[in-house]
Amino acid sequence: MSIKSLSLSLKIGPSIPMPQPQLAEALQAVQVTQKDESPSGFQLTFHTEQSSLGGGNYAVVKNPLLMPFNRVFLSVTVNGIEVPLIDGFITHQQFMPSGHPTGSSFVVTGEDLSVKMDMIQFSLEYPAAGDAAIALAVLAKYALFGVKPDVQPTVGDLIPFGYVPQQNCTDLEYLKQLAQQNGNYFYLTPISGDSTFTSSAYWGPPVLSGPTQPTLNVNTGPSTNVESIQFSYNSLAPTFVYGYVMETAVDPYLPVPVVTLGSTRSPDLSTDPALQVSKLPSFSVKEMLWQDQGMNPVKSLATAQGITDLSTDEVVTAQGELSVTRYGAVLTAPGLVGARGAGEPYDGIYYVKSVTHQIDLRTGQWNYRQSFVLTREGTGSTTQTLPA
Repeated sequence: MSIKSLSLSLKIGPSIPMPQPQLAEALQAVQVTQKDESPSGFQLTFHTEQSSLGGGNYAVVKNPLLMPFNRVFLSVTVNGIEVPLIDGFITHQQFMPSGHPTGSSFVVTGEDLSVKMDMIQFSLEYPAAGDAAIALAVLAKYALFGVKPDVQPTVGDLIPFGYVPQQNCTDLEYLKQLAQQNGNYFYLTPISGDSTFTSSAYWGPPVLSGPTQPTLNVNTGPSTNVESIQFSYNSLAPTFVYGYVMETAVDPYLPVPVVTLGSTRSPDLSTDPALQVSKLPSFSVKEMLWQDQGMNPVKSLATAQGITDLSTDEVVTAQGELSVTRYGAVLTAPGLVGARGAGEPYDGIYYVKSVTHQIDLRTGQWNYRQSFVLTREGTGSTTQTLPA
């Protein structure tokens, strides 16, 4: 795949696109970090000079569009297809004046919309509500910011509740807490093709099925499209959990055992050396005794299973760098991507955990580089073919 056209779109505040050409011309560099756990972040670097009107003022520094908590929507368009990178708010400014005529710069930094979810602590109760229902209720506050909830149900939501869940923290902290105890993730992704600023708020397990991005090729001759990549395998990552539920609804209230024997996300436990039950003694095993809030056996198992699932998500990790022009596309996170050329243990489909986009505009010609982190539950590929 080749890139025939590549452009950058920066939208700030209610105006779409950014209305001041001089501000667009002053933009020197863009950095965006996308992650599968909010907040993701961005940084914009502008060149600035003293105003010709005197007074020692710098036009870019005083520009009202770059004030804290102005909203920023950043995307790139590749071969006519828009790829949204981030939707967030400016939170920080850094001004670096210089005696050199072209040496002064002004940097604004920000986070995705979850920054608004982490500013106020709440003390609330959610009677007779499961974790997914609570996540929907928490996210409903942010509809005015264009947040569209994408909440996945959990097993624990299907049973009666013997306690009242309580929130005593910010909404972001509580959403992450609820996600972790179910083996889930919480993150926001910008939505393109809309006349307004909108983002999807995903709360659920990692999405491990669906279309994949163009394959990363390493050591494949002319088709190699990554600058560097390295793989690591952590056999101590998987954690099996066992314990007892001390409070049950059935007389004589005997302790109910809770045990996890593998990850629900693993495609084939029998062939994955990191997850074989026969190697239980080599695992990091946690003993957990539940005596909290009258938790029932089903809820306890869901919590234990969440611990095991999260522990196996990153048994294998891959870190690397690429040039977008050589790769022929923009890699985004979260998502799926294939790797080819690393041999049978490490070829196959990976989950894209994070990507850092670095765009340098100072030379007049784009220099677009990306660093990435990929993860999966073990070695060995689950597919015989990968897309180009």
